[in-house]
Amino acid sequence: MKYFIRKLIYLIFKFIDFNFWLLIQILPGKVILKLIQKRPIKRFQIRLNEKRKLFCKKIIIKILNKKSSLNQNMSTCLSRSITGQCFLDLLAIPNVICFGAEKTKLGEINCHCWLNDPNKNINLSPASENYFN
Repeated sequence: MKYFIRKLIYLIFKFIDFNFWLLIQILPGKVILKLIQKRPIKRFQIRLNEKRKLFCKKIIIKILNKKSSLNQNMSTCLSRSITGQCFLDLLAIPNVICFGAEKTKLGEINCHCWLNDPNKNINLSPASENYFN
């Protein structure tokens, strides 16, 4: 049963991630930032006991790490972070999207975003040190 739940959550995550990626390509940046700031999914929180909430949190973190390690088309760190934020908000798990940028020796700017747990100050998805190296 747990295997089925993991696969179902992964498929839903991939579908939502693709749709956020598509919105990022179409909508202006200001609209995306408002979506991140307002967090409309928080209105529809699912009430689970702590054991099930922890189980779902582990699955979401595994999915974020798996999708980040694969070089996938039609998915970016921003779309994955927004999707992860929606899932975690749905479960009432605290999270914050962090943004970072670095300038390379050639003068190019590399940007990245990831999810962070503000209470424990740990990364929920791969952070900048994994991305920029």
